[in-house]
Amino acid sequence: MSFPQSLYRGRFSGLPVLSAIIALLTIALLARASVHSENEPDAPLYLHAVASEELVMQSQRAVERRYTGIVSARQHADIGFELGGKIARVLVDEGLVVEKGALLAELDVELLNIERQQLEAQIDEAQARLVLSQNSLKRQQSLKQSGFSSAQRLDELGTEERSLQATLKQLEAAVSSVDTRIEKAVLLAPFSGVVTRRFADQGSVAGAGAAIVRLQQEGSMEAHVGVPVKLIENFVPGQQQPLQLHKQLLAATVLTVGADIHPVTRTVSVRLSLPESAHGVNGDLVYLNVNEQVRDEGYWVSADAVTDGIRGLWRTYVLVPAEDKIQYEGEPTFIIQARDVQVDYADESQVYINGAVEPGEYIVSGGLHRVAPGQRVRLSGQG
Repeated sequence: MSFPQSLYRGRFSGLPVLSAIIALLTIALLARASVHSENEPDAPLYLHAVASEELVMQSQRAVERRYTGIVSARQHADIGFELGGKIARVLVDEGLVVEKGALLAELDVELLNIERQQLEAQIDEAQARLVLSQNSLKRQQSLKQSGFSSAQRLDELGTEERSLQATLKQLEAAVSSVDTRIEKAVLLAPFSGVVTRRFADQGSVAGAGAAIVRLQQEGSMEAHVGVPVKLIENFVPGQQQPLQLHKQLLAATVLTVGADIHPVTRTVSVRLSLPESAHGVNGDLVYLNVNEQVRDEGYWVSADAVTDGIRGLWRTYVLVPAEDKIQYEGEPTFIIQARDVQVDYADESQVYINGAVEPGEYIVSGGLHRVAPGQRVRLSGQG
């Protein structure tokens, strides 16, 4: 079957014109897209959002120093006998609370009692001889008036009387000495407190001055803390200072400041009074927190804003505005630059830095593990 030649020519005679029109439209669309890409760059489909903080220059920084000390009772002493001897009784044990004047221990005084008896017998003998000498002197004085006694005899009897009187005084002093030693054979508490140690038991022989018990005064405790010489002017008697005992924060009162330097620690001892609410025992560790102002220019930033650099340096990421002006949802975008910095001081939440950064710049304040230098980012609106 064959179509008429006229029909064939009518259907396909417009194809070249249609193709030309389509080609012109395609070229126009491509040209418009090219012009749009040159004048208005396309915004990225997604950018990572980062938190930022502004760098503010500081001329000095406050540094919290911590110094260690010990808790001490106001009075504590190793108590012993002034004189040596055999211990007859020890009436206290560790942990016992005693009042001032309470009996702690006693020495065996049997030998002292025997010595006192001997001295009393010698006193009786000396007194008897003195009475005899005095009677003889009276008789010789009567005979002297009658001319039957010589002056020599009277002098001898007078000298003997004075000698016996001196002997009596010596013996009486010896008795007083024995009585004092008997009194000192009793160990009494010099102040109210608690017995923390017991060094001797009944039956043992204690030397003069040897410790028998250790007594610690009850009541308010004290703290002794060593601080550097440059900081002692910050401590004034009557001033309150923060102390940490275990997990308890206390307001301690400065009592005295030492006048000499410890030869080992090179510090000066500060004595502080702890409040009644302090629950510490003798020898506990205590920490004194002191704020010190250090002149040093730099910037306080979040601890999460600093990361490890190369060759032992520290690094922070600075947000630099993008030069191509590409925006994300109407907001400017930034390029991350790595800057080397030096960390001068750090605490639990902040670090004090200086280095290749300038005041007014913005840095990434956290999540540094999620970004890299050269990356384009947007601000999260935090910081």
